[in-house]
Amino acid sequence: MTPRSSLAQTTHDPPAAGIPQRATITAIHNDYLECTLNLPGQSQAIKVAKPYKLRHTASNYERPTTLSTVDEQTVTVNDASGPEERWVVIPPYEVGDAIMVQAGVETGLTVSGEPIAYEDENRDGRAWSEDVGGGS
Repeated sequence: MTPRSSLAQTTHDPPAAGIPQRATITAIHNDYLECTLNLPGQSQAIKVAKPYKLRHTASNYERPTTLSTVDEQTVTVNDASGPEERWVVIPPYEVGDAIMVQAGVETGLTVSGEPIAYEDENRDGRAWSEDVGGGS
């Protein structure tokens, strides 16, 4: 049995790798989100990588040969086989959304030279979808 004193010492530690944590989105960028991680007795500002297949890099995908950013949640894509398409993230990320994130992930992303060590687990099932209405 773990003594109560050692439990109390660990309640304010950052989350361990592999343990999902709830975070609240405060800002949305092309490849990452700014979030607040709410820990017992404290909150912490973190950067969270979007899932690999929701990032704005053409080489992450099999089909498009070019990808151009329209905004944080919209891209235009093109390949040799057809016309340009406009893709949007469905459901969209929104400031204030709660998401589950995992710490200690090798995301391959850096912001201002600092590696991003959290990744969105994408429990809401976000994906690119063709924007047939011409949206945003």
